[in-house]
Amino acid sequence: RWYYKPPKAHKNEIYKTTAPDTDNLVKLLKDCMTACGFWADDAKVALECIVKQYSEVEGIHIRMAKLKNNRV
Repeated sequence: RWYYKPPKAHKNEIYKTTAPDTDNLVKLLKDCMTACGFWADDAKVALECIVKQYSEVEGIHIRMAKLKNNRV
């Protein structure tokens, strides 16, 4: 999840439907996580849920789980 400071016209927990595109956000994040050694190759990522929304607290929330027998 990417959290953005809400403009005055929006409230918290409302989805952000303007730029940047989620595919661009995820590509950059996975490249950075690969460079930092979270995994050897981002091809190992099997499941993604991408959300952009407004929040008073800005940042990125990442939840990772190791697959066991190809199940979460």
